[in-house]
Amino acid sequence: MERGMAHGRVPIADGYVDKQTLAATAKSNRFRSSNTAAYQAVVHENEELKERNDALNETNKKLNENNEILIEENSVNREMMLVIVIPLHVTAY
Repeated sequence: MERGMAHGRVPIADGYVDKQTLAATAKSNRFRSSNTAAYQAVVHENEELKERNDALNETNKKLNENNEILIEENSVNREMMLVIVIPLHVTAY
């Protein structure tokens, strides 16, 4: 490397590699078909998981709404119990 490299060659590992060979190899491996059976299976599974996730999010939204209603009802029921029980408790003594 001290004397320079022959034109069109680059130093890699223990020797020199031809730039054209390196570029051709890189270009040929750049784009691979993504239609393999394994890839299609992953895409299909991903679509199913997205649908399941959407369904779970919808269920969660409905449960949260129901929970808010139940909390409100519980609060009202508690207030009613206090109105009924406290006077009974006081008059008993």
